[in-house]
Amino acid sequence: VALHQETLGMTKRVEKYGAEFFDGGHLLGVLSTDSTLTNDQLSDITRAWAKTEKKGVKVLPAGFKYQPISLPPEQTQFLTTRRYQDETICTIFGVPPRVVGVNTQDTKTNGEEQARNFAQRTILPRTEAIRQEIARKLLPEFERTKYVPVFDLREMTRGDMKTRAEYISTLLRDGVMTRNEAREMEGMNRSDLQGADNLILQSNQITLDRIDEFSAKI
Repeated sequence: VALHQETLGMTKRVEKYGAEFFDGGHLLGVLSTDSTLTNDQLSDITRAWAKTEKKGVKVLPAGFKYQPISLPPEQTQFLTTRRYQDETICTIFGVPPRVVGVNTQDTKTNGEEQARNFAQRTILPRTEAIRQEIARKLLPEFERTKYVPVFDLREMTRGDMKTRAEYISTLLRDGVMTRNEAREMEGMNRSDLQGADNLILQSNQITLDRIDEFSAKI
């Protein structure tokens, strides 16, 4: 926050400007006249001007002209500035704008890539630091070869169902995971069918304990 105080301060100033503009507290213009006014006349004009407002309309006193002195929000690129500041703050903290609801022009593909980058470059470095501290402070030295703390980040890829399905299918075909293990990972009940707890290979879908028999036949 100290390093990026100017960026964060700019964001607060933009918000304040918007609030003052829409609340009417921002100085948008002045009344001018060629006549010389006394203090009493100036006070009367000020009170009259403050009262003559109905649904955003004011009545000019006789002999006065209204002159705008500020630019409207569209000319100052108010919305563009606010969006840019939001995206800049997201960049500071390593969070994709979509994650915090900042509207961007990114496509679906770019959004998925941002989600992967968020997991790899923002979440993983933090979880790895915590994992190392857990191993160092909570596990005795003689248990560190037996127990390994791990953060399960698979839920972060659950939204991309196609990629997740391909990942599970590959593990099943290569004999890394059983069908019941895959069902448990997806929150499903275990299957009672025969072979659901066996590891299989893509070649004719045989179990690992028969690989020698299959190799001998071919």
